[in-house]
Amino acid sequence: RKAVVSTQSTGTCTVPDVEHSASSTIPDGTTVEEGAVVYYTCNEGYVMANVSVFTCAPDYPAVTPVCEGENAELLYYLIGICGGVFVLAIILIIIFCCALKCRKDDDDDSSSSSSSSGTPSYILENKYADADKYSPRENERYANAEAYNKQRGNDRV
Repeated sequence: RKAVVSTQSTGTCTVPDVEHSASSTIPDGTTVEEGAVVYYTCNEGYVMANVSVFTCAPDYPAVTPVCEGENAELLYYLIGICGGVFVLAIILIIIFCCALKCRKDDDDDSSSSSSSSGTPSYILENKYADADKYSPRENERYANAEAYNKQRGNDRV
């Protein structure tokens, strides 16, 4: 009988060039065998955005380290906050405009000849009336006299 010896071939990868990296454990562009691990550090003013390690695994999608400016994250926060404030301001302006329109519509409706209860609204009714035709004091005297007579049981005013 013959003995069969098989050798398993391993895949290779090329060490990626990471922009703004200060160093890596294996030089960029080097071909490495499957399973090799390369560690990266970033230049001053940059931070790792995801992972700081590249692992050679030809059968899987490569995850390459990325060095990102330290201020990039702060910029994203500022953009998010400004965008949120802008959207909130637009919503408040819309609500304010709708409230003004509703108020104007209510003023137009309430300046009709009487309110919804059927009793005249003298303040709204007579805001443009001639002073000779309407006297608030006379109206108040009439209302007080009517209430006084009702208490006494006399309906005559």
